[in-house]
Amino acid sequence: MVSIIIPNRDKIEFLQPCIESLPKRTDYTEYEILVVDNDSHDPDVLQYYHQLERRLGDKFRLLCYPHPFNFSAQVNLGVEAARGEYVVLLNNDTEVIQSNWLERMLSLGQQENVGAVGARLLFPETGKIQHAGVMSGGLPGADAVAHHQFVGMEGNDPGYMNRIWSMQRTMVTAACMLIKKSVYQQVGGFDATNLTVLYNDVDFCLRLEAAGYQCLYQPYASLVHHH
Repeated sequence: MVSIIIPNRDKIEFLQPCIESLPKRTDYTEYEILVVDNDSHDPDVLQYYHQLERRLGDKFRLLCYPHPFNFSAQVNLGVEAARGEYVVLLNNDTEVIQSNWLERMLSLGQQENVGAVGARLLFPETGKIQHAGVMSGGLPGADAVAHHQFVGMEGNDPGYMNRIWSMQRTMVTAACMLIKKSVYQQVGGFDATNLTVLYNDVDFCLRLEAAGYQCLYQPYASLVHHH
């Protein structure tokens, strides 16, 4: 069982395509969808939640987080409530485009020494790379502690030394991240005190590595990320 955790607030234009793409384009069926809602007020979103509850039954659950925005806390709440042995953290502005994406991520995540598994993410309009792993350090002229690799390169480009198409050990983004629930809890989850919005996934991957787990990029699991 995999619990797919989607933090959300309003934004029906992102959330609906994301959720509708899951049953439509996911071959693996042993999953549940948990939306962690951060005080949505859009009536279209609230109505959509009710539709999902009626249509998907116990395959969909809505969790409420009625506090100031804290991405890390929302994710932690979702993981705590998850029924699955594995969890997938998924941004509300992603869309599934490949039917075996979840099986391919699980094939890595089930290995004993693997912590987090990330996917290849593409921009919707161009099909260019949005995420193919995360490197520590900023880009030249930029003030950042980490950055996405190969952003803006063509989706079919191999990248430096074929890295875009190679499974590799690297930090990965929480926009689409699979991890065993027990491992997530073992390392303390996301830092909801110091990293409420940015770099919580980078910090998490570093703590996984320090605990002896590998973080892997799975290039053969692809999703669209509106970003």
